[in-house]
Amino acid sequence: MGCRQHTRLHGGAWKVEIPAYSSTYLVERVDPNGILVLTDDGTLPSVDTTGISYTLKNDSDVEVAISTTGALDVTSRALVNLNDGSLIDTNQVAVPGDLLEYSGTEYSIVEFVGNNFYIAEYSDGDVAGANITIRRRLFDNEVGFLGYRGLRLITASDHESGLGILNGENGPSDPDLITDDSNFYQNYLFSIGGELYKIQSIDGVNVVLSGEHVDWTTLTAGGTAVTYNILHFEKEGVEIKFNVFDQIDRDGHDALERQIFDQSAGTVAIKILQAGQGNGNGIEELVSQEDSVSFTIEWDNGETEEGEL
Repeated sequence: MGCRQHTRLHGGAWKVEIPAYSSTYLVERVDPNGILVLTDDGTLPSVDTTGISYTLKNDSDVEVAISTTGALDVTSRALVNLNDGSLIDTNQVAVPGDLLEYSGTEYSIVEFVGNNFYIAEYSDGDVAGANITIRRRLFDNEVGFLGYRGLRLITASDHESGLGILNGENGPSDPDLITDDSNFYQNYLFSIGGELYKIQSIDGVNVVLSGEHVDWTTLTAGGTAVTYNILHFEKEGVEIKFNVFDQIDRDGHDALERQIFDQSAGTVAIKILQAGQGNGNGIEELVSQEDSVSFTIEWDNGETEEGEL
């Protein structure tokens, strides 16, 4: 990379003659804000300078303007030669605004010259065989919000093993050994600082809790020492009582058959006979009847014919 210095002069176009440096400088371009970009031949100062006397000439060396209040703004940049014969178009790997990282420092790519390009603010001199990385920053100085999900608690001992929790990370792999005996981690709560926390997962001494947010420091910052208690909740039996429907059977009794519909399977899950109402506490079967009409015909010859409608 070869270091090249450009100087911007507030003024017009073509050529600029500066007597203080005994040289005439080509105007490389004119920026939209009226600033002239000059090509430095090595005689311009390396720091910003004000109060410069200069003469602006056109391409025919005719004087266009004279000033004694010019201001030089120095910008250092370097020409990067990728030296890659297989690279047809540098825009395949970089565009203006991308970043070139060299020796731990990032430089902005500001201009392309053929398959080479300039980077801004480089002033460390020529370098050959340099290892570089080209990066494209997708977001720059964006504002976001950081939040924590899950509270990780490192317990004093292995409560997963000590309590015999069946569905932790180290629970039994044989499903026959996992019985519904109130020993899942859902049957336990941690009490910390007067708040109750559910267990999201447990792996030995590592427990992930969910509950009221607290400003505990992160583990990388040393964490926060807390005192905790563990509460166990036994599963209790549930008595399900069925409602009596106002439905009268043809024999005048309440209908005794009750069905429970399984919403997920779309089928009848339970079909039972409910205790009768007003006839004791025993289980009664549903009594039903059907009506029919039968006939008998006697003929003059003594024969008979029977049937049903």
